[in-house]
Amino acid sequence: MLLLLVAVLLAAPIALFLARVHFGSKARETQDRLRTGESCLDLDEDERTELRYKKAELQRVQSITRAAMQRGADAGLAVNKDGSLSARSNLGKSIRAVLEKYEPLKASLTNDIEQLEAAPDERRKEFSFNLRQERACGWGLRAWLLVFVLSYGYSLIATKESSMFVGAMLAGLAALIMYSVGYFAHARAVDNWLDESNVSP
Repeated sequence: MLLLLVAVLLAAPIALFLARVHFGSKARETQDRLRTGESCLDLDEDERTELRYKKAELQRVQSITRAAMQRGADAGLAVNKDGSLSARSNLGKSIRAVLEKYEPLKASLTNDIEQLEAAPDERRKEFSFNLRQERACGWGLRAWLLVFVLSYGYSLIATKESSMFVGAMLAGLAALIMYSVGYFAHARAVDNWLDESNVSP
């Protein structure tokens, strides 16, 4: 466990640097698209068209299933314990066939609509996550550099000997702490960036 902790602290600056490059590139891609006026956090025209189509199709399917159930109710068909209509009669079999055909389609359309409607919020969350990671990693790297330089310099002044290992350990600890602080400090990173850049999401 101790060796693992040492390895984590020593590897902290490398991990933070790579993470900052990765999340920073993803965040900047979204930022550049927003600056050009592209509403990449919202549904695009194709997605809006698809959403309208699926909503209309869902209404059509619901009308078919409701009409089928109403036919059964008007005919006085018996209702099973699970709420389905009895299929003992030809009418009951016909209605059940309609429901078995359209109920899966209704469930699929409902799921697709929910995903499309949730897409803008999910994209905003992803953008926020990438931006927070980039900024938090930046805080961590600056803390690592500051603490390493100070501890290394102090060891030279106080003991006349340099201790890079101890300095790297202390710097790694400081980097992880500042990364955690930075991540939560930028909880509203996207809102703040949009406000500062005068860009509408």
